[in-house]
Amino acid sequence: MISPGGKHDAYAGTIVFGHTHVPYHRAVDGVYFVDTGSVGRPKDGDPRAGYCVLAFDGSALDVRQIRLEYDVETSCSRLIAAGLRAYFADDLRTGGNTPKLDETPEFAERGRPRPLRCEFALN
Repeated sequence: MISPGGKHDAYAGTIVFGHTHVPYHRAVDGVYFVDTGSVGRPKDGDPRAGYCVLAFDGSALDVRQIRLEYDVETSCSRLIAAGLRAYFADDLRTGGNTPKLDETPEFAERGRPRPLRCEFALN
C-alpha cells in the first residue's frame, strides 16, 4: 500500500520512471525523481528522440537529458503506410503538440473508432 508519505514511501534515493513521454528531473526532500523522456513519441513539443544519462558521484546525481535528430518524415511515412491514422504522424512531427484525436478533421471524416471486441474464456 502506498500512502502520502513522500520520500519515506520511496525507500530509494533515486526514482526513475517513464510513460509520461516528457523529460523531467527534480530533487524533492533529498529524493531524485527522473523521467527519461521518450525515444519514439515525445510529448514535450520537441520531435527529436530523447533519452537520459544518469551519473552518480557518491552523493549527487548528474542527470543529462539528451536529444537526437532523426528523419521524422520517414517515420511518419512508415506509420501511414502501416495503416495508422495521420494523427499519429502529426503527433510525431510536432512532438506531441497536436489536437486531441476527436478534434482533428480526420476524426470528423471517419467518425469515432469502434471499440474493440475482446472475447476470452477462462479454463
